[in-house]
Amino acid sequence: MTERSCGFDSRSGHPVFSAFPLVTGPAGSGKTRVLSVARERLEDQGRGLVVVAPTRKGAQVAAAEVGAGGASLSKLLYDYGWRWDQLGRWSRLAVGDVDSVTGRPHEPPGGGPGGVVGGGLVLSAGTVLVVDEAGLMSVEQANALVDVVAETGASLRLVGDPRQLGAVGRGGVMETAWRWLPGGPVTLDEIHRFVTVSVDGAGMPAVEVDTAYAGLSRRLRDGADPAGIAEALAERGAVVVHPSHAQAVDAIAAQVASCAGREGALAVTVATNSDARRINRAVRDLRVAAGVVDDSRVAAGVGGERVGVGDRIVTRRNSTAIGVANREVWTVEAVGVEGDIVARGGGRRVRIPAGYAAVAVELGYAATDYGNQGVTVDASITWVSDATTAAGLYVGATRGRYANVLHVVAADPGAARRCLVAAMGRDRADRGLDTARTRARTHAHPPNTPGQALPAGWEQAVVPAGWRSMAELDAAEAELEARYNQQVRALRDVAVTPDDERERASRADRLAAVDARARAGRHYAQVDAARAGHARLVEAATAEYFLARVDARTIAAGPGRLGRRAAAVTRAQARRDETARRWNDSQLPGAGWSDSAVADAAARAAGRAVDTAVYDHYQRGVREENTAASLEGRAAGRDRTARAVKAASEANTAKRQALEATVSGERAGIAQARTRRARAARTMTPQQVRAADAARDNQLAEQARQARQAELARQAELARRVYQHPHQAPGPVRESPSPGLGL
Repeated sequence: MTERSCGFDSRSGHPVFSAFPLVTGPAGSGKTRVLSVARERLEDQGRGLVVVAPTRKGAQVAAAEVGAGGASLSKLLYDYGWRWDQLGRWSRLAVGDVDSVTGRPHEPPGGGPGGVVGGGLVLSAGTVLVVDEAGLMSVEQANALVDVVAETGASLRLVGDPRQLGAVGRGGVMETAWRWLPGGPVTLDEIHRFVTVSVDGAGMPAVEVDTAYAGLSRRLRDGADPAGIAEALAERGAVVVHPSHAQAVDAIAAQVASCAGREGALAVTVATNSDARRINRAVRDLRVAAGVVDDSRVAAGVGGERVGVGDRIVTRRNSTAIGVANREVWTVEAVGVEGDIVARGGGRRVRIPAGYAAVAVELGYAATDYGNQGVTVDASITWVSDATTAAGLYVGATRGRYANVLHVVAADPGAARRCLVAAMGRDRADRGLDTARTRARTHAHPPNTPGQALPAGWEQAVVPAGWRSMAELDAAEAELEARYNQQVRALRDVAVTPDDERERASRADRLAAVDARARAGRHYAQVDAARAGHARLVEAATAEYFLARVDARTIAAGPGRLGRRAAAVTRAQARRDETARRWNDSQLPGAGWSDSAVADAAARAAGRAVDTAVYDHYQRGVREENTAASLEGRAAGRDRTARAVKAASEANTAKRQALEATVSGERAGIAQARTRRARAARTMTPQQVRAADAARDNQLAEQARQARQAELARQAELARRVYQHPHQAPGPVRESPSPGLGL
């Protein structure tokens, strides 16, 4: 195998990673191993390796596996002065500018040859900066990162798989680098993740690489023969067909519940958040019924979701204050009376406040494809639906080492295979510039009879001023409604416990707390009474102990020769036994004890009785006070959680109202455009209307083609800078990211 195809020098065995700015390969090909070996080689050279990723969770996982410093890409760019808003507008603070967030002058990280300093990443001329899962990096992030790398003199390396999920915003960074960098990328073409376990001749388990599934996963990645891939998956037994969605949920939930307590055992990948919620709730119900999850005291998650001890949860917002990352998975260890959560995960333990939990904690038994990209587990389940994309299917079907199973809701196996073929055809991932150019040419071809040429400028001659074609209006309306529905789903109402029910529960807790405090008061009064009655107890004990000495002498004298004192002896022994029980003393005064010895023993017995009563009543008082505090805290926590949930619901309501106003305005604009079109069409013949529509569609296609060409030019510029930046002098500070991949 050549060094370019595997990433290692065939003579020395060392990685040639540092010679190439792009490392790519299919899922399970060992990209992280290359980083780990490269780190060791760089350390021998006195250089540092720093790992970032587009997500904080991905950065944590990659940095831990590689053994290097790491952070999210956004954190790195933020530390070096880049700022962005919700509208995607980027700007940069110059050194000394006052940061509106912190109120302090901005200073970039500094010191050392590169690595982690004071919780931040520091880049220098000796640092190799690796972007793991680089396919998720947006164009804006890439442009800003190139500026940072060029200024610090660090070396930039991209690692990832462009066939997996792409950036949420504008992407294509991996494909751009692949196309334009001289020499191309290092491609890891051997897949090691998938294994089979068999029994050898000696009866011992043998683990071998599953080359058959590795080849099948490579075919799935390329997507060249969807029907053949679906058939191969079915023949392998990797496709499970369910006649209904309910049965699919039940089957998946049962399998998850059987192993959800073992970290790294199973990953469930779905296409939509609603599917994830259905499976999560079904799994939790099974675990509660099995006694694995405690449902007696729960915290409120997103949408009022119940979260108890034993549940697996996922945090959905980065929070440095709490120490959690978006899509990070945790197991609940405790739930506080105020609705806060103590959870562990990744060798760490965190406390999640109730306010954060109400808006950013979800059950984590199943996740979408973005939540599971980068995860490696023993077994994987992927629910393939009408919303599953080719990249999502590939990600889900490559998470498991030993098993990867696809679940499909279909009437029969043939329909299931057609569903898989359809999913492989939903390709929203970046497939490279050649494919994009082919698609652009297809969409840009003017509507025309085959073989019939149209004169240049014909569309301007037949399109009335302000004309919008029917296809243009329909597409605008469909895009508006799709965007509206997506945003409305994101702003769903948060479940709120009815006020009367919450007030009844809180009132009952507070009344119970009052009773508990009253009981505690009575116990503390008993403590005071026991201490005040010490002298009386000494007197009583002294009298009984002197009588016990008399009884001891009676017993010592015996019943006599004729047994006339036998009854007296029996009575004396009974009194001594009662005295020993009452004062908890196994050594009462004997017949020969002196008066002082008897008095001292009585005083000790009285002291023990007082100490026992004080300790008992004090502990009972403390327990009652703790019970009262717990009840009051539960009532207060219930009220705080209700306020937090209600505030989130009210905020979502306000956002929905604003969204409704915006969408209503856009709908009105489309309706007005349709009215203007209808008014203009009444003055035209049907042939003229069709010609105007065709010409307008051609104009739009030409504009799209020109915009794409401009983007290709900017992408080429970014790729040139990525390759050449270690030899460039630091450039001037820009007000916005370099336009390398911008549209």
